[in-house]
Amino acid sequence: MDTKNNTIQVSDAALSAINGLQHPAGTYDYYRRTLDRLFNTVLHASEELGMDDMEAVATLRAIDSIRQDLATIAGPVARRRSHPEPPEEEIAERVEETFTDIDDVSDSNYPKPEDEAGEGGLE
Repeated sequence: MDTKNNTIQVSDAALSAINGLQHPAGTYDYYRRTLDRLFNTVLHASEELGMDDMEAVATLRAIDSIRQDLATIAGPVARRRSHPEPPEEEIAERVEETFTDIDDVSDSNYPKPEDEAGEGGLE
């Protein structure tokens, strides 16, 4: 029985594109967001684009197929979760750390708060 080595030969440009899609900071997210915007535009504005219902459905299916193919090529990058939001405590700490170095408010361009006697804070 004769068996052949089943390999796919790709050009250098195709290999570069695949590497870009699979890189954690690569192009997959950009292409995915672009395809999502295109999908939503066709979904919500197909009549304004001059498409009948069958053209719109065919276009949506094609866009969805492209999204799935890109996700397959991107591999784990397509399956990762976006960075979770930090807890509110961490955000508060970051804000507080940002403003801890500002000790001297006399240099400020902003008006000073009124004192308890009710006299104005502008000099």
